[in-house]
Amino acid sequence: MNTFSYQSEFEKLLTRDYSSPKINPQRMNAFEEFLKKNLSKKAWDDLRFTNLSALKKNVRKLKKLTNSKVYPVVKADAYGHGLKKVIENIDGIISGYCVATFEESLELRKITKKSIVCMEGPYDLNELKNFEKLNIDYVIHSFRQIFFLESLTKLNLTGKNKVWLKIDTGMNR
Repeated sequence: MNTFSYQSEFEKLLTRDYSSPKINPQRMNAFEEFLKKNLSKKAWDDLRFTNLSALKKNVRKLKKLTNSKVYPVVKADAYGHGLKKVIENIDGIISGYCVATFEESLELRKITKKSIVCMEGPYDLNELKNFEKLNIDYVIHSFRQIFFLESLTKLNLTGKNKVWLKIDTGMNR
């Protein structure tokens, strides 16, 4: 099957304004399902994110609509799209990034100087010292972490990192 013939149609899907009432979501979903079924996994993976300018366009639109700082979540290799490729494309237009784990925050710091928020937070002194050294903010989401941080008050830590508090409002997320 010639996968190249699908590329222009797919790129049109990626760059459309999905808030427009003219877009028929059922037709769009049917086309995406058709592509998934008829393309090899590699061809589908290549096509689904070939147009990084669409990502940049969408981030700019989001910033304009919300007048907010944007911290995209780029965990798991930017959801399989390639961390470095995504970061290089949007680094100049976002405020920072969120990742899930300590290890991901270390990898991300090698690529960008932007603000990083590690959603998992520190679980031991070594992680906390690395967060401080690499200027990585973190999320506290358990009493265990609060007690851990309280136990370190006598240590000479800078305290320069932002600490984000996760509060479960009932969705367990």
